[in-house]
Amino acid sequence: MKTNSVIQNSDDQSTRTSIVCRIRNRNEIFADTIQNWLRFSVSEIIIIDFRDESCQSVWNVVQELNDPRIKVIETKYEYMFLPATAWNLGISQVASEFVLLLDVDNILYENFFKKNVTADHEFICGKPKRHLWGSCYCKKAYFDAVNGFNENCIYMGYEDEDLYNRLVTAGYSMRSYNFSTIHHKDHPKVLTICNQVRQNGGNAPKIWKSMDSLNRVLAKELFWTADSPKIQWSLEPLEQRRLLAIRDVTCRSVPDSCQTSKTT
Repeated sequence: MKTNSVIQNSDDQSTRTSIVCRIRNRNEIFADTIQNWLRFSVSEIIIIDFRDESCQSVWNVVQELNDPRIKVIETKYEYMFLPATAWNLGISQVASEFVLLLDVDNILYENFFKKNVTADHEFICGKPKRHLWGSCYCKKAYFDAVNGFNENCIYMGYEDEDLYNRLVTAGYSMRSYNFSTIHHKDHPKVLTICNQVRQNGGNAPKIWKSMDSLNRVLAKELFWTADSPKIQWSLEPLEQRRLLAIRDVTCRSVPDSCQTSKTT
């Protein structure tokens, strides 16, 4: 499978940027999205396939793409999608100066990196656009400074806002994207939540609101600090550009119970 020609912009931050994406059972939309991302001269694209054995494998899409910048890190026994944990796993593997967090339904336009240049001690995000809220762009060092996402937020919703609040408290300024440069591909809301609830369908907006509310309680009661322990992972090579992530056996599903040392 071939991709479109790469957009070469020598005067932007793209060549010092790693794209990080988390995915679970979204191969159809990902197959289109990855074509868009590969057009940019980013240094690497890290895909966290947070799955169990019943899920689609994103490797089925990636292996057809002859691009050495793509690296897939997949789980095998994760029966529930943990958004914050998946973000932290991806960020921990970044080798570039900058990190661009993108959801599987985020599309970039040609001038994205020219119009969204970050200043020192600044992060750019999709707030207040609801469907772009979770996308964030800044130096990797800023994520590390606040210990990444709060892994006590085990549902979809609010884990991104909690991160932004802690970044601002730590002295970093927040700015919104130039929204003419990034686009959210519309899809049914149930596609977002179906990986966290066993029964598909139902009142998707109501379920989403409930998960968001639960995460707000968890973030308040289990505040995330620089010393909060993250879930630890062992990475085993499966083949070139593909790694298997296995959770440390001393960690339970609720990250706060993990007593291992913090990821370096």
